[in-house]
Amino acid sequence: VAQADVLFMLWRLPPVLGLSIAKRLEPIVEVLSGERVGLDADVLRQVVRVCPHVFLFNADRLARAILFLERLGLAPEHIRVVLRRYPFLLCTSPERRDEVLQFLHSVGVAGPDAALVVR
Repeated sequence: VAQADVLFMLWRLPPVLGLSIAKRLEPIVEVLSGERVGLDADVLRQVVRVCPHVFLFNADRLARAILFLERLGLAPEHIRVVLRRYPFLLCTSPERRDEVLQFLHSVGVAGPDAALVVR
Protein backbone atom coordinates (compact mmCIF):
# COMPACT_ATOMS: atom_id res chain seq x y z
CA VAL A 1 0.00 0.00 0.00
CA ALA A 2 1.38 3.36 -1.00
CA GLN A 3 1.96 5.95 1.69
CA ALA A 4 -0.20 8.43 -0.25
CA ASP A 5 -3.13 5.99 -0.11
CA VAL A 6 -2.81 5.59 3.65
CA LEU A 7 -2.59 9.35 4.18
CA PHE A 8 -5.61 9.93 1.96
CA MET A 9 -7.64 7.36 3.88
CA LEU A 10 -6.63 8.87 7.22
CA TRP A 11 -7.57 12.31 5.96
CA ARG A 12 -11.00 11.06 4.87
CA LEU A 13 -11.61 8.79 7.85
CA PRO A 14 -9.52 9.63 10.95
CA PRO A 15 -11.34 7.08 13.19
CA VAL A 16 -9.61 4.28 11.26
CA LEU A 17 -6.55 4.97 13.44
CA GLY A 18 -8.39 3.50 16.42
CA LEU A 19 -9.44 0.27 14.70
CA SER A 20 -7.75 -3.03 15.39
CA ILE A 21 -5.85 -4.27 12.38
CA ALA A 22 -6.34 -7.94 13.28
CA LYS A 23 -9.97 -7.69 14.39
CA ARG A 24 -11.38 -5.06 12.01
CA LEU A 25 -9.21 -4.21 9.03
CA GLU A 26 -7.83 -7.61 8.05
CA PRO A 27 -11.24 -9.38 8.06
CA ILE A 28 -12.64 -6.69 5.78
CA VAL A 29 -9.73 -6.97 3.37
CA GLU A 30 -10.13 -10.76 3.45
CA VAL A 31 -13.84 -10.53 2.53
CA LEU A 32 -13.12 -8.20 -0.37
CA SER A 33 -10.00 -9.89 -1.70
CA GLY A 34 -10.96 -13.47 -0.82
CA GLU A 35 -12.22 -16.25 -3.04
CA ARG A 36 -15.83 -15.06 -3.10
CA VAL A 37 -15.12 -11.63 -4.64
CA GLY A 38 -11.41 -11.62 -5.44
CA LEU A 39 -10.75 -7.91 -5.70
CA ASP A 40 -7.20 -7.26 -6.80
CA ALA A 41 -5.08 -4.62 -5.08
CA ASP A 42 -6.00 -1.87 -7.56
CA VAL A 43 -9.74 -2.36 -7.21
CA LEU A 44 -9.45 -2.71 -3.43
CA ARG A 45 -7.51 0.56 -3.33
CA GLN A 46 -10.20 2.25 -5.43
CA VAL A 47 -12.97 0.94 -3.18
CA VAL A 48 -11.21 2.27 -0.08
CA ARG A 49 -10.48 5.63 -1.69
CA VAL A 50 -14.10 6.14 -2.74
CA CYS A 51 -15.72 4.57 0.32
CA PRO A 52 -13.28 4.50 3.24
CA HIS A 53 -16.24 3.95 5.55
CA VAL A 54 -16.09 0.33 4.48
CA PHE A 55 -13.61 -0.10 7.35
CA LEU A 56 -16.17 1.05 9.88
CA PHE A 57 -18.41 -1.92 9.10
CA ASN A 58 -17.84 -5.44 10.24
CA ALA A 59 -16.95 -8.21 7.81
CA ASP A 60 -20.43 -9.77 8.16
CA ARG A 61 -22.10 -6.60 6.88
CA LEU A 62 -19.81 -6.56 3.85
CA ALA A 63 -20.53 -10.24 3.23
CA ARG A 64 -24.25 -9.38 3.21
CA ALA A 65 -23.59 -6.60 0.68
CA ILE A 66 -21.85 -9.12 -1.54
CA LEU A 67 -24.72 -11.57 -1.04
CA PHE A 68 -27.06 -8.83 -2.30
CA LEU A 69 -25.07 -8.63 -5.54
CA GLU A 70 -25.07 -12.42 -5.83
CA ARG A 71 -28.86 -12.45 -5.31
CA LEU A 72 -29.09 -10.12 -8.30
CA GLY A 73 -27.47 -12.89 -10.30
CA LEU A 74 -23.99 -11.42 -10.61
CA ALA A 75 -21.08 -13.80 -11.05
CA PRO A 76 -17.86 -13.03 -9.12
CA GLU A 77 -16.21 -11.46 -12.17
CA HIS A 78 -19.19 -9.12 -12.56
CA ILE A 79 -19.20 -8.29 -8.85
CA ARG A 80 -15.62 -7.08 -9.28
CA VAL A 81 -16.71 -4.83 -12.15
CA VAL A 82 -19.67 -3.47 -10.18
CA LEU A 83 -17.54 -2.72 -7.12
CA ARG A 84 -14.94 -1.00 -9.27
CA ARG A 85 -17.66 1.26 -10.72
CA TYR A 86 -19.91 1.61 -7.67
CA PRO A 87 -17.92 0.96 -4.48
CA PHE A 88 -20.51 2.83 -2.44
CA LEU A 89 -22.77 -0.22 -2.78
CA LEU A 90 -20.73 -1.77 0.01
CA CYS A 91 -21.66 1.12 2.30
CA THR A 92 -25.36 1.15 1.46
CA SER A 93 -27.59 0.09 4.31
CA PRO A 94 -29.14 -3.39 4.16
CA GLU A 95 -32.58 -1.80 4.24
CA ARG A 96 -31.77 0.34 1.20
CA ARG A 97 -30.40 -2.65 -0.72
CA ASP A 98 -33.58 -4.60 0.04
CA GLU A 99 -35.68 -1.67 -1.18
CA VAL A 100 -33.76 -1.63 -4.45
CA LEU A 101 -34.17 -5.37 -4.88
CA GLN A 102 -37.90 -5.19 -4.13
CA PHE A 103 -38.32 -2.29 -6.55
CA LEU A 104 -36.52 -4.16 -9.34
CA HIS A 105 -38.72 -7.20 -8.73
CA SER A 106 -41.89 -5.05 -8.64
CA VAL A 107 -41.17 -3.70 -12.12
CA GLY A 108 -40.43 -7.17 -13.44
CA VAL A 109 -36.66 -6.97 -13.34
CA ALA A 110 -35.22 -10.09 -11.71
CA GLY A 111 -32.40 -12.58 -12.06
CA PRO A 112 -30.13 -11.93 -15.03
CA ASP A 113 -32.10 -8.78 -15.96
CA ALA A 114 -31.43 -7.28 -12.52
CA ALA A 115 -27.77 -8.09 -12.92
CA LEU A 116 -27.70 -6.21 -16.22
CA VAL A 117 -29.22 -3.14 -14.55
CA VAL A 118 -26.42 -3.07 -11.99
CA ARG A 119 -23.59 -3.96 -14.35
